[in-house]
Amino acid sequence: MNVVPDTAVGVSPAGIVNVAAPTFVWRHTPDATWYLLWIVDANGVTVHQQWFSQDAAGCADDGLCSGTVSIALAEGSYRWFVRSSNASGLGAWSPQMDFVVDVLTFTEDTGTPATEGAVEGTSLEADSGGANSGYEGE
Repeated sequence: MNVVPDTAVGVSPAGIVNVAAPTFVWRHTPDATWYLLWIVDANGVTVHQQWFSQDAAGCADDGLCSGTVSIALAEGSYRWFVRSSNASGLGAWSPQMDFVVDVLTFTEDTGTPATEGAVEGTSLEADSGGANSGYEGE
C-alpha cells in the first residue's frame, strides 16, 4: 500500500535569530524521503523554497532533521513551513513557525582609543568634608 508521508513539524527557528542564514530544524516523519522548506516574509510573499533529501537533512534516530538555506535573509519577520514527500506524494504543510532575523552589525570604529597618560591637565580631587559633602566627621 502506498501512503503519503505524515506531516512534519517545525522545531526551530522561532523567535529572534541573530544570523541571516539560520538552520531550520523539524521532526522527521519515518515514511518521508524528501522535505520542502518554504519561507515567506511578513506579507506572505515567498522568499525561498528549498528541497532537502532525508540524507542531506541528516534525519537522525532522535527524530530531528535540519537544513540551512542557501541564501542570506534580510532583517525582518518571516514564517516558515516544511512539507514531507515520498514516492506516493506530498504530506501536508507543517504548522506555521514564526521568526525574526535581527543580525547584529558592527561598524568600523574611526576613533583612536586613549592610552595611559593620553589625557593631560586633569585632576581629581576628593572632598573630605564641608557643608555639602555629606561627610560627617568626628
